[in-house]
This record gives sequence, structure tokens and C-alpha cells, in this order.
Amino acid sequence: MHSHTDYSDGNKDSVLSGVSTPGASFAYAKMSYHVDFWGISEHNHYTANNNPGMLLSKYAQGLYQADTSNNNGHFVAMYGMEFGTLSTGGHVVSFGVPQLVGWDTVAGNINYDIFCAKGDYETFWTIVNSYPDAFCTLAHPSTGDFNNLLLAPNLAPSADSAIVGVAIRSGNAYSTTNDYSDPPATSYELQYRRALAKGYRVGPVIDHDNHYTNFGRTLPGRTVVLSSVLNRDSIISAYKARRFYASDDWNTEVLF
Repeated sequence: MHSHTDYSDGNKDSVLSGVSTPGASFAYAKMSYHVDFWGISEHNHYTANNNPGMLLSKYAQGLYQADTSNNNGHFVAMYGMEFGTLSTGGHVVSFGVPQLVGWDTVAGNINYDIFCAKGDYETFWTIVNSYPDAFCTLAHPSTGDFNNLLLAPNLAPSADSAIVGVAIRSGNAYSTTNDYSDPPATSYELQYRRALAKGYRVGPVIDHDNHYTNFGRTLPGRTVVLSSVLNRDSIISAYKARRFYASDDWNTEVLF
């Protein structure tokens, strides 16, 4: 559920791969081994010309391409955003918000549908909670990230409602591997355990954070969702109910 296309800073090999749009990236991902659903979560802001993030016009296009790529019963496509910056607290992967949330301007033009100040995560949680199908996971939570949550004296109810998971592994974000041979990605188990100890109701996820055209093909690690049917509504419901787990091996199954 964490990857990027040319609409932000992904598909860095698009000249060679011929893949640059979310639609083409979904088509690639659904041909990867053991991928039933795929989420693209572009950066929510535009940083600089040599490292671009999201433009407002692209977000609506990405949502449309996810809808046209979605094929319930066969492959679920979802489109969202990666909100925030590392310097202000951390990156948050979010789905289910149908408008771009942000703070920046590009060439003097407003680059968001919904304003949320940079670093104002409390307002972001409130925005996410205002949409019944929206949810968040904490991306690549290195030590020092999300201290406003994990080191705060008390659990924040709005954050607990919005956040359903923490990346227990993430990356390698800039891997160019496409034969599933990368070793398990960086572990963030400490931050996951801190979130649990604080009282947050979160499950573990594995993110690939792809920036090249190798969606699902860098390593066999997967987030496994417990759902009776393969459709977008059931995947969303499973995430919001925390019915998922992380596995380094796509052949591993946990029965409840």
C-alpha cells in the first residue's frame, strides 16, 4: 500500500520501462506474484523541480485511474497520499480521502484541495476521521519519527481512530530488483512496539515504498489481509478493523 509513480517521485526508470502513470503501474503490479491488491500513495506536496511531488491536478487523475484499474474479484487498485515530511514528524500513508490534503503552493498556485498546515498532524487525523472509508498507516517510522505520538504522555484519540497500522518493514525504497530476490527490508519493530505500548490499536504492515517500476517484485514480503472476498470495500473494511498482518514469506498463512 506504499508506492510511487511518476505523478510524484516514482517510476524513475520510466524511460526504460515505459511505465509512468498510476494506471500502467497498477497493470504491472497485478501481474506480480501474490499481489491481490495494490495501493499507490504519492507524496502530498511538491518539493522542487528536481524532486517533484504531487500536483493538485494529478491527484484526481490518480483516483480515476485506480477506479478504472480496479477489478473486484480479481485485483483491487487503490490510490492515496503520503502525508507529511520527515523534518516535521514523519510520513503517513493514507487512503480513502478523495481530495488532496496539503499546504504548499506551486508557481503561486494553491496545490491542495483541503488545507492542512505542514506538521499539523492533529488536524490531519481529524480530516481522515471525517471520511468513513479513510485510514492511515505510519510509514518507515525511524527512531525520532512520530515522537509527538509515541513519546507523548497520553494516547491521542483522534490519532488512534485514524491510524490502523505501522510499517514493521519498509523498502528498500530505491531498489531496482524485479526478481523478488531482495532480503527482508528494514525493520521498525521497536516503533511498532512503542505504539502498542502507548495503547494505539495498530497492526503490522510491510511496505515496499517502490520508486522504480518493480511493484511487488523486489522481495516476497507482503501485508496479508483477512477478507472473505476480494473487493475494494472488503479490503478497506479489513484495514479499518485491523484484520491484517505482515509476513516476510508469501507462503506463510496465519489461521484464526
